[in-house]
Amino acid sequence: MNTKHYFKAKELDLFNKISTPISVIITLGSPFYLWEFFPYEFIYIIMSVVFILIFYLSLFFSYAYSPKGFSIENGKVVIHKRISRFNSEIDLKEIDNVRLESQPFLTFRTFGVSGVWGYFGYFNGDDLWYITQLKNNVVLKKKLRKIIISPENPEEFISILKKLKELQND
Repeated sequence: MNTKHYFKAKELDLFNKISTPISVIITLGSPFYLWEFFPYEFIYIIMSVVFILIFYLSLFFSYAYSPKGFSIENGKVVIHKRISRFNSEIDLKEIDNVRLESQPFLTFRTFGVSGVWGYFGYFNGDDLWYITQLKNNVVLKKKLRKIIISPENPEEFISILKKLKELQND
């Protein structure tokens, strides 16, 4: 059970390919925009620095938490993020069901990112997403939550995961 199966995250969908560079350009250009319109008084300089820090930190954490890949190793599903310190693990024993969701999701964002390096965070209340496209994703059903991921070969991912779960149950 110590074998490692790694799957890259799917390529970004068209919406993300367009919105990510636009968001980066707006964020990197924000200091010039803010300082152009705020007068050079101390309070306005402080306000613009705070806004700029918020923009830059949101861009950084969006990148850090975006999914890079997924692996099945040591009895766990590992969600690899751009900065490995933020990786997440799900024990195979906690997964009740795994299936392929081929249709795009009808959704509302609870607390997450959609459109900058993917869709990740909380959606539809308590669903946890780590996806780069809205179609053909893997749904990992736990007792109280669905975790949705987007490996490059979802059918193969599901097949390996089901086999390992069966071995674990024997």
